[in-house]
Amino acid sequence: MKNMLKKIGFAATAVMLAGAAHAATFDTSALCPLINELKGVFNILRILAFVGAAFVLAATGWEAITAKEYKWDTDGKKKLVAMIIGFALLFSVGAILSFLTSGRMGCVAGNW
Repeated sequence: MKNMLKKIGFAATAVMLAGAAHAATFDTSALCPLINELKGVFNILRILAFVGAAFVLAATGWEAITAKEYKWDTDGKKKLVAMIIGFALLFSVGAILSFLTSGRMGCVAGNW
């Protein structure tokens, strides 16, 4: 289990570093009109991603609280890994959409 988490962490770090290196040389002139056109859709998806991440955490916590006999060894480990992966994916999608629509890429950011 620990080796798998180490591999996932290493892969995530490698993807982020490669993405940062690519973003430094990426020309956003063709992407800006698309981002400006789809701002409303990106805003809705961003809100849904953050709400989904909150529901992933809340559902796992609520299940642990309401269970009559919650055994950490059998129940918790399987669900904790799934919760962490689901939360990380949804939160990262929300963060990426926030970055795209914030105007930090050089695109003109309008008011929502």
